[in-house]
Amino acid sequence: MPFDHYFLPDRFYPASLAVPPSVRILSDAEGRGGVLLDSTRGVYLMVNRSGVEIWSELEGGHQPIEIANILAERWHRETEEVDREVKAFVQDLVRRGMLVTASDH
Repeated sequence: MPFDHYFLPDRFYPASLAVPPSVRILSDAEGRGGVLLDSTRGVYLMVNRSGVEIWSELEGGHQPIEIANILAERWHRETEEVDREVKAFVQDLVRRGMLVTASDH
């Protein structure tokens, strides 16, 4: 039976996360980072280059475990290390309402 949830520190989230239509990323031209902007709520979050890459994968429909594998290969780093970073970022986005469960979307 496939799991429909994955564990993030201090919380248990549905495996299917979605980017709300009101949240967009504005990246700087030099590729150093960007700003996530929720135009409906007027909330923003500055992110570094890693945050931009994670967000791009989320927008592409990938889930956190997939993103950790993709980025570990891209960055030539251990999957477990990248997985911790992705989970922490996703947890923060969910807490801020910038990422929702697919059922809420």
